[in-house]
Amino acid sequence: MIIKYILILITAFTYSQAFDQELYDRGKLIYEQRCTFCHKQDGTGTNAFSANLQERISFESTIKVIKYGSHNFKKKYPLGMPPLVSDPKDVYLIGAYISLGMPPAHPGKKLYKKYKCFMCHGNDGSGIEDVAPNISFFNKETLKTILTNGKKGSIGTMPNFSYLGDNGIEAVSEYIIYFDEK
Repeated sequence: MIIKYILILITAFTYSQAFDQELYDRGKLIYEQRCTFCHKQDGTGTNAFSANLQERISFESTIKVIKYGSHNFKKKYPLGMPPLVSDPKDVYLIGAYISLGMPPAHPGKKLYKKYKCFMCHGNDGSGIEDVAPNISFFNKETLKTILTNGKKGSIGTMPNFSYLGDNGIEAVSEYIIYFDEK
């Protein structure tokens, strides 16, 4: 009986224009408690350890993987994914949260990673001693100016990233500002 009720709720939740925010938030909360260790907050996963949930999948497939685990793609993910959620209601709430579309990864994050900003400035912008400064507290205009023109400092020289264009520079600057809000 409870499973039937949940399926009706989730189906309505999935296909409704005005989905139930409370159910979505509950799915997000359970996801954050059970899934972020491997798949990260934004669902992008890690290349060598867990799948990118931003690139997937139907509600039905998501439910199946959450309930039973997954041992596909042994070459890419040798440990597979064990079934970690036993409460059927939680399984469906997480499945709905993932399949409805998690908040997308910040476009600046993709560029920050692609151009390896983290190699000098760290994943949180705190810098690496004697390599690069802490940029997490810089304001947006300063970041945009440095990304556009580069900067010579006491530690060394940072090249310019003007080839990212205005949109790319804006995205990276906004992402770096986000570090300070964590």
